Amino acid sequence: MRSGSPDVINGHRFQELTQAEKLDRIRKSPPWNPDFEVTSTDWVLTRLDSVVEAITANVNEQVTAGVMRFFELEGEAGHDLRAVS
Repeated sequence: MRSGSPDVINGHRFQELTQAEKLDRIRKSPPWNPDFEVTSTDWVLTRLDSVVEAITANVNEQVTAGVMRFFELEGEAGHDLRAVS
């Protein structure tokens, strides 16, 4: 888990690319390696867990620093904590 990464949320968000940006990324990408195909669900789940842990750590750091705060929503089933800036 990597904590202290200030831009982890922006690093994992959807980003629209122009045609030129797409071609540039393809040109800079490593060659395809069929031996490295990911077919293991355990590997995929581990990677997803690491992203969730990184985002959680980043939000907790921002809350601790006072950049972001949590508030409790009432009137819903159970309690929902959401981060607001």
